[in-house]
Amino acid sequence: MDQNNYGIYQMIKRSALLFRDKVALKCDNQEFSYSHLLNCVNDLSINLKQLGIQKSDRIGVISKNNTEYILLYAASAKIGSIMLPINWRLIKSEIDYILKDARPKIIVAEDEFMSIAESVKNDFSFIRGALRVSEKTLSPSPCCIGREHVLECPVVDGATQFEHIVAV
Repeated sequence: MDQNNYGIYQMIKRSALLFRDKVALKCDNQEFSYSHLLNCVNDLSINLKQLGIQKSDRIGVISKNNTEYILLYAASAKIGSIMLPINWRLIKSEIDYILKDARPKIIVAEDEFMSIAESVKNDFSFIRGALRVSEKTLSPSPCCIGREHVLECPVVDGATQFEHIVAV
């Protein structure tokens, strides 16, 4: 395997071959084997593609740590889209600032933050939808990205009132 193309998705895929039924992820009361984790990531990446998410598109995420966040992160890596985690503790003007700067194509939120996601979706024409965090299942399809692609745009606090987007 080419080391320049070995990212989180390739790690999950390889681990599913080597450790098929071993526990890969425990979150809340859920356990995922490596093979189940790979299937969920593949399914979610298909759903994202069906929503029009492509390589280099940003996905805004308002969520606490949960299983779906991990799945979304890996599915995003698979198709080459960029995760834009949005701190759920921010006020609306701070979220608006981040969204204007990063311009995500969709916003994904868990239940308690859906009202925020719906609100910002209506405020910005470049946001095509607000989606509830959930795991979906469809048939997997092959796709991968390499290290040269941006995976996440974390928002880091600077010395100013607003935070700044950086790419990693």
